Amino acid sequence: MFGRRQSFTTLKTLFDWNSAWIKASSMIVEKYGSQITGKQFWKTWVNFLIGENLRVAFGKYREFTDCLRDSLNYSFKYHDISGDPADVHFMLDLWDEVRPFPDVLPSFYEQQKHVKVIIYSNDD
Repeated sequence: MFGRRQSFTTLKTLFDWNSAWIKASSMIVEKYGSQITGKQFWKTWVNFLIGENLRVAFGKYREFTDCLRDSLNYSFKYHDISGDPADVHFMLDLWDEVRPFPDVLPSFYEQQKHVKVIIYSNDD
């Protein structure tokens, strides 16, 4: 299988989101003068997002951006930061920078030799 499985969580993805998450998180903690690092904030934010995604999976559908915003707000509260959930834009603004892991595209090209790839997803 392709796609790295590197993370402190059980998230599995074809895309290397970590650098964008850490960059966005770093900009947020810098904006509010927090003593925690961007990486520490990122870990909290991602874990709250996992919870929000599970609520969507087993409940009523919500837009992903709403889940991202709510998990950001929970992260602010967890770290006692008086932040604005509208700061979700820090992450949204970086989405175009997210790229697949280096082994993903060569794996797809190899698969194309044997089967037609019509659609792919980063879901397991």
